[in-house]
Parts: sequence; structure tokens; C-alpha cells
Amino acid sequence: MKSYLFLIIIFLFELGCAAQDGDISYDKGIEDLDAGQYVDALMMFEKATTVYRTDGNKMGFTKAVLQATKIKINNKKFKAASKTIEELVAYYSMNQLANDSLWVEIMNTKALNLKHLGQFENALAVNDQLLNNENVSRQYADRIYHLRSRIEMDLGNYSNAIASAKKSLEGYVKEKDSSNQAAIYNIIGVGLYFQDKLDSTLVYYNKSLQLKEQLKADNYELAISTFNIGTVYEATADYDRAIFYYKQAEKYDLLDGGEVVGVLSDIYVAMVNSYYSMGDYGNAEIYSKKALQLASKVYGENSTYSSFVYVSYANLLELKNQRREAIEYIKKALEIRKKTYGYNHRWTFESYLDLGNNYLLLKELDSARVNLHYAFEVAKRLNSKVSLCYSKKVLGELQTAMGKHEDSQKLYQEAKRLSNEIYGENHDLSLEIQYLLAESYFFNKDIVAAKNSIEWFKSYTPKTIIHWSNFLFPIFLT
Repeated sequence: MKSYLFLIIIFLFELGCAAQDGDISYDKGIEDLDAGQYVDALMMFEKATTVYRTDGNKMGFTKAVLQATKIKINNKKFKAASKTIEELVAYYSMNQLANDSLWVEIMNTKALNLKHLGQFENALAVNDQLLNNENVSRQYADRIYHLRSRIEMDLGNYSNAIASAKKSLEGYVKEKDSSNQAAIYNIIGVGLYFQDKLDSTLVYYNKSLQLKEQLKADNYELAISTFNIGTVYEATADYDRAIFYYKQAEKYDLLDGGEVVGVLSDIYVAMVNSYYSMGDYGNAEIYSKKALQLASKVYGENSTYSSFVYVSYANLLELKNQRREAIEYIKKALEIRKKTYGYNHRWTFESYLDLGNNYLLLKELDSARVNLHYAFEVAKRLNSKVSLCYSKKVLGELQTAMGKHEDSQKLYQEAKRLSNEIYGENHDLSLEIQYLLAESYFFNKDIVAAKNSIEWFKSYTPKTIIHWSNFLFPIFLT
């Protein structure tokens, strides 16, 4: 009898040690994850998974597998993560674990992975399942609406995304969760950016960055904020300041393993755009090639993330007048975007516009007309001033190429009005449209209107006159 009791005690002691080993490995994994040590964290979670499975600890096993899956997503292994999540959902249901917090975390992870795969409608459907569960949605509304706002942003539903973000913010403020408050400020800023409200965008982006700095957030979070601030300065043609923030973002992201888990390719694409706009084509080419190599390695060829790199590389090819090759990259981006974002989306619009513009410059007017028509129709449905402005500008150029100068002048005037509203009269885009309008007057032999356009340019700063006189004066002063 004594030996029997001794065996029981030994057995229970070993089970206790095994359970403790699982918890120790899990906690160490969380510690490594917080420190950005993803390889070590994954190893710890896999070790915990093995111990929990042997021990029959179903809750511990589920939590450890979930954390390992999140690392897969972080490492851009979306397809592998998808399979694991489906197995985890089935395991949770089969074992009736009945833990609402864990269930929300599993389903949010599933929706997040679908978002990364470009399956935005499916991701939103998963989020709907959580919202439709009254008990879950009431208790964990902040987490559910937080992810929902990100999905709605990808779908181009910017007003809904901002509304969802604000619902999430209410919960985080009550909980005094400053880290997630910073994340939500950033999301609201993104929504405002796509609504062309750049001043308000910058307020929220800076609010997010300041809070992250106070919290000593990790390098990845700082990279996101500094990158986003850079995009606002790029949009307002302050390219030097944009590059400054992009360089900051690059530094932060490289410190956090950006070549594998960060947003380095996106940062490089943004740097290409700014260098390109500054006329620094050498640096534009360097970063374009870096972005192309990195996106192919990290995301794969058919990812939504890679579509941005294709467009950026096409811009570089356009600069070299290699428009046929550029068109192939834009088409590749367009096909990805139609399948993922859908037709009525800002990025799909961008691809149609780029295609139309390239065909126009190749003087293939029928192909230009078809693609620019699609772009204009998408712009109208988006009700975006920026998209409408660009589409009317390029449509004006098409009408000029077709000799329909009065039609082109109407389009340029509408585009100029929109550009002035968004950026102001002294912005590069506004000036370019004014130049195109003056050119149209000249071709239509309306010399008085053409001369008035020249006088309009003279009213601006010497810097502006020097910048544009190279284009205007040789045409209109001869």
C-alpha cells in the first residue's frame, strides 16, 4: 500500500512538473515575443505545445498553438497560418473549451490572416460572427471593432473604418489601455488620409507617435508611425521632410527585423515615390530594386503588398521610357487588386489610371480611353476628390491628344478646382494642370487665354516661375 501511494505521489509530482514546464516555456515565449525575438519565441511556444499536449492541458495547448500561429502571420507565412487556424478552430469546438476571451483571439487571428491574404470580404464575415454573438461583442467590443476598422480600411470603407475605430477607442480609454489607444489614433489618421483630410491626418499620426514614444513602444510600432507621417508630407510635396521620416522608419524597421517581419518594402516604395518626385532618379532606382527583391522574397509574387512594388517599379521603367515593360507590371498589379480589393477601390483606380496614361503616351488612344473610362467610373463611385482630380487631368490630356480642346479645357478647369481645394494653388499638381490648360488654349489658337495663363504664373514666387518657365515660356513666348 505504501509503495502504491508512493507511485501515485511520484506520478502526480511528474505531472505537476510537466505542467510547470509548459507554463515556463509559454511565459518565456511571450517574453521573447515582446522583445521581438521571433525565432526564440516560436521555439518556446512549440516546446510548450508539446508539453501541454502530453499533459492533456487543452487550454494551454490551444493558447500555445495560437501564439505560434501569430508568429507565422508576423513572418508573412499566411497560407501555413491559415491551415493551422482552421485546425485550431475545430480543436476548440470539439473540446468545448468555452473561453470567450480565447475564442475572440482565435477568430480575430483568423480574420487578420484572411486580411493579409487579400480575402477582405471573408475577413469581414468572420468579424461579423463575433459581433453577432451578443455576449462576446458586448464584453470584447474594443478588440473586435479594432480589427474591423482595419478590414474596412482595406475595403475602402473609410467612414465606416473611422467609426469602428472610435468604438474601439471608447473601450481602450475606459480600460486605460494606452498602447491600443496609440494604435487606434493611427488607424483614424489613415482613414482621414484617404478622405483627403491631410491636416487632421497629421494631428492623429503625431498623437499616435507621441503616445508610442511615451510608452517606449517597440521599433516596429515606431516604424509604422514615422512612415505614415512621411506619407502626409509626400502628399503635400514636402519631399525632403517625407524622406526624413521614411529614413527614420527604415532605421526602426531594420532594428526589428524588417527584412523578414516588418514593412520595409512599403517604406522603400514610398522612398521611391518621393525621390522620383524630387528628380533624384538615382536613389529612386536603388530603392525600387530593393523593394522589388524584398517583396518577392517576403510576400510572394501575387500578394497585395507586392502590387505596390510593381507599380513603383513601373514608374521607374516609365522614367526610362520603357513603357511596354511598365504596362506589364501595372497589369500584374491590377489583376491582384481586382481579385483582392475589388473594382471600386482606390488602388484599383490607380492601376487603371496608370495603364491609361501609359497607353496615352504611346499614342494608343483606344486603349487609353478604355482604361481611363474605368478609372473615372471608379473615381466617381469612390467620391474621392484626389481620384477625381487625377482622372479628370489625364482625361483632359486624352481629349487634347484627340484634338478636342474645348472638352480638355473643361476637364482641366474641373481638375484644377479640385487640386486647389485639396493642395492649394502653389502645389506641383495645381501648377501642372494650369500648364496643361494653357497648352490647350495655345493649341486651340486662343492666344489671349494663353497669355493670361502666363501672367498667372508670373504672379507666383520666383522659385515657381523658374521651375515652370522651362516648360511654358519656350512655347508661349515665341
